[in-house]
Amino acid sequence: YHGKSAGQATVISEEEKQFIKDNSTITVSFDPSWYPISYCDKNGNFCGAMKSIFDLISQETGLSFTYVHANTSEESLSLFDKGTAQIAACFPYDYTWAAKHNAIITTPFTTLTSFNVYHNGGMPTSVFAITSNSYPEYLSSIIKQEQISFAHCASTNDCLDEILSGKAGFTSIDSYQLEYYQSRFKYRNLSYKVSTGESYNLSIGVSSSADKNIYSIISKVLSSIGTDKISTILR
Repeated sequence: YHGKSAGQATVISEEEKQFIKDNSTITVSFDPSWYPISYCDKNGNFCGAMKSIFDLISQETGLSFTYVHANTSEESLSLFDKGTAQIAACFPYDYTWAAKHNAIITTPFTTLTSFNVYHNGGMPTSVFAITSNSYPEYLSSIIKQEQISFAHCASTNDCLDEILSGKAGFTSIDSYQLEYYQSRFKYRNLSYKVSTGESYNLSIGVSSSADKNIYSIISKVLSSIGTDKISTILR
């Protein structure tokens, strides 16, 4: 993806205006444990940088969003797969992954660099702690050539705890998570190394069964906001 500054104001067609008028709310699934991009507060409310982006979309268009709570990343994706949610707030820009989940994906707005996380002085092991049925697991199964086995976890915190306990040898986090986990005392004995070839772009996913106007409106607003501003929000 290439950075782009905000352009002209969003131009909503008459058909899209009517859709917004006729549809009081759009359902959105979100990852509850992808801090600081997407997470839940103690009351189960959607928080993080992606929530700020959806607030901007709402301000620009008048669309109202209802955020469907999930307890895990896997459950969040399942809500989207089943049609309980019309939008997946964070979706990898990968057409194969999109087809697998019957999604139409917007133009990407940021790039996530992947980092492998190891325990300093820990015993070498080929066990890879990973969030269950996640895109990083899918990507790793394609790219990694060495023999590895997966230890499936509910969240990134659980993956890191598997390393601390010695049950897993490494896991993967992205560039937005890096600063947060490096700063936590609990994880002071972990090392972080860029994982070559496992970076990916991030977009918003819209269910292929949802009204076509949802995708067109979301795409227009993202283009209007511009990737430079979105990247600033994500920081």
